Amino acid sequence: MTEEKKEELQQKEVNNQDNKEQQDKKEKERSKEELYKLKYKQEQDKEATLLKVIKGVNDVWEKDYNFEEADLSFKVKVKIPNAMEQSQIRALTDEFLFGKSDTTPDFIYNAYFMLATLQVVGKEVPIEFRDPEEIYNMDYLAYVYRDWRQFLRTFRY
Repeated sequence: MTEEKKEELQQKEVNNQDNKEQQDKKEKERSKEELYKLKYKQEQDKEATLLKVIKGVNDVWEKDYNFEEADLSFKVKVKIPNAMEQSQIRALTDEFLFGKSDTTPDFIYNAYFMLATLQVVGKEVPIEFRDPEEIYNMDYLAYVYRDWRQFLRTFRY
């Protein structure tokens, strides 16, 4: 083989390798673009799910609590109440407060509202909150209420 042919073959190899690298780069860019599109669609789907309560899909909230200072830990699991259950919760809250809901301080009202919520739609109610006559510190229910309301605010309807 002559020197010219060797150089020509080497040049073709370099060109082929350059072309392959360019094609690989284009494929990676396409892959990145497709990946971004897929991530965007997943985010949109996730947001759509959060905007609306879908029965059996995203209608249950759960959270673990650990109050070390009181040596108290528990898990709460609550279903989002429908219209009928909401009225039951309000009625039970009013019953707990003996009809004085309007004049009850917010912190106390929220604790009793959470207690009523657990009674009506609680899926996993801690033993500490099952019997209202055995509850002596309502503060923990108020903390649970705060987190529960924050969860509910993630939905628009």
